[in-house]
Amino acid sequence: MRTQQATTGTPGPEDPPLATTLKSVSRHVEEARKAIMDLGNDHAASNAKVADLEVKVTKHDTEIKGARAASSKVVGCEKNIKSALSFCGLLMDRVEDIEAKAKASPAA
Repeated sequence: MRTQQATTGTPGPEDPPLATTLKSVSRHVEEARKAIMDLGNDHAASNAKVADLEVKVTKHDTEIKGARAASSKVVGCEKNIKSALSFCGLLMDRVEDIEAKAKASPAA
């Protein structure tokens, strides 16, 4: 019977009525339209999430740069402290030399 429809265009006995076919097609069109709308909503939500993540990345990047700058300052301070300790050590050595000479001078 299907061959009759394919060759002549007349419906065979197992073909559904035209109204049922139209309802089915209409339902599929509405489902496709809803799926497209959902995709659009998902896309908008994804864009909002991406924008939020970009803000967070920028904020963290700024914090990292600040931490690196602070770390550089700490390294500079550590160098200054080491230099100061070295200078104090030299001063203490010099003071000990002077004290040793002062103790030795009155005895001479």
